[in-house]
Amino acid sequence: MADLEHNAKKRKDHIHDLNPPGCYTAKCYRGEQLTDGTYEVTIELSTFFRENRVPMATTFHPLPLCLHIRNHSPTGFAWGYAGSGPAQLALALLMDAMCDIDLALPYYQEFKRSVVESWPGSWVITADEIRRFVASRQESPGAFTE
Repeated sequence: MADLEHNAKKRKDHIHDLNPPGCYTAKCYRGEQLTDGTYEVTIELSTFFRENRVPMATTFHPLPLCLHIRNHSPTGFAWGYAGSGPAQLALALLMDAMCDIDLALPYYQEFKRSVVESWPGSWVITADEIRRFVASRQESPGAFTE
C-alpha cells in the first residue's frame, strides 16, 4: 500500500515538476453535448504565473475512454442520466484526476450517481473538485464503495 501511495504522489508531483519556477498547473474537464447529439469531453491543462494568475499556456486534448479498465460504453461518454455512458465518463474522470486505479475504481459509480447523472448539456469540473470528492468518501466511515 505504501508503494501505491508513493507512486500516486510521484505521478501527481510530476505535473508540477514540469512547470517553470513561480508557476502552477491547473487541470479541468469540459463536457459539451453537440448539436448532432454526440458528447465531447476535453481535458484543459493551463499553466499560470503564481503571483498574478495570468495564464502562460493552455493545452486541450480529449479524455481517454479507459475501456481497458472497464468497458461500460465503447461508443463513448454521456451524462445527465443513469447509464453506461455516464459510468464510463465517471471512471475516466476519476482515473485521470486521481492517477491511480485503486482510488478510481471504488468511487466512480458513486461519482456517477452523485455528480455525472445530474449534469446538463455543458459542464466544467476541476481535477481538484474530483480529488475532493474522493477524499470526502475516504474520510466518511461507511461510505458506499463498489
